[in-house]
Amino acid sequence: MLSRNLKVVVLFLFLLGLIVSTAGCALIGPEAFFEINDFEMVPNEFEEGEGGDIEISAQVENIGGKSGQQHLRLFYEGDQIDIKRDFTLDTGEKKDVVFAHEVPAGLEPEKYELEIRSEDDSDGGILYIFG
Repeated sequence: MLSRNLKVVVLFLFLLGLIVSTAGCALIGPEAFFEINDFEMVPNEFEEGEGGDIEISAQVENIGGKSGQQHLRLFYEGDQIDIKRDFTLDTGEKKDVVFAHEVPAGLEPEKYELEIRSEDDSDGGILYIFG
């Protein structure tokens, strides 16, 4: 009888440990989740008629429960203009991603939105063309 009770206690402790160990994963999810932060664009403004090269960067962190691989995309006014394929991060790992883009000389004075997107998240900023 004692050995049966011991088996029940061991099973209970095993299940309790399993519940406790998976509870932490439930906060951030069991899969990879690529969060994007610290979007930066240099330079972020041009005079009308000017064009030039800009560098767009952000920090990407896998806050999910597993390592993963995703494509990171650069969008200009909602249209994809560049892609970084097979960007791989382990759980908790952070990396910077950098895109280089040429701003054409003839843009109208306006605010233009640029955005970096993962499959899970996005962050972006405004490119200013002054007239």
